[in-house]
Amino acid sequence: MSTYKIAYGTAEVISDSVVLMTPAEGIEVTLEIFQELLALLKKLYPNGVKVVVDMRSQYSVSTESMLAAVKQPHFLAVAFVVYREHTIVAAETLKMMFGDKQTEIFLGDDGVELAKKWLNQL
Repeated sequence: MSTYKIAYGTAEVISDSVVLMTPAEGIEVTLEIFQELLALLKKLYPNGVKVVVDMRSQYSVSTESMLAAVKQPHFLAVAFVVYREHTIVAAETLKMMFGDKQTEIFLGDDGVELAKKWLNQL
């Protein structure tokens, strides 16, 4: 599958409906960076995308980009993969913000594989 490097970090095509997004270490995800990422995802997945967010890196997300992400109808489902206690709290907050959208949190080194499996089964 293909991997795309953009300001956000990387977006790796996993299947015809699933992408693995890995934020770059130390990045601040601004609204402009989120919009660049969204444009790529809409091009790759015109009918919507199921997203795995690998939260291994240390990064920050602006309020504007977070609100844009949770309101984004192009995201069909989102899986967060976390490794540290403070990222669990952040992922739980994001999960609540996504509301009715299918979201799940996966823990640890096996989390990415479990998340991909979960999303592919939806």
